[in-house]
Amino acid sequence: MSEMTEAKIERSDELVKIARGVLAGEDADVQGATLAQLLAMFIAGHHPGLRDQQRETLLHAARMLEDVEVEIMISQGRVPPEWRSREDAEVEAAQ
Repeated sequence: MSEMTEAKIERSDELVKIARGVLAGEDADVQGATLAQLLAMFIAGHHPGLRDQQRETLLHAARMLEDVEVEIMISQGRVPPEWRSREDAEVEAAQ
């Protein structure tokens, strides 16, 4: 993927807000299937030689954002602190 500029991040945030509204209230299986189709469309749109790299880049980005999203959900009271990753919980317990 190319460099994420501030404008691209802002546009991504806008699209995520729209998608969140569309997917809200849907069954988790429906949400997952929808996201899988969108990811497959994105990956398939790349040259076959780049698909593995794009898939790994997307998964890496998702992993990096996962802890941030969990912290947001905890701060909003939507999930308990136990939802933090095991590593995060161990660091917090040690403090």
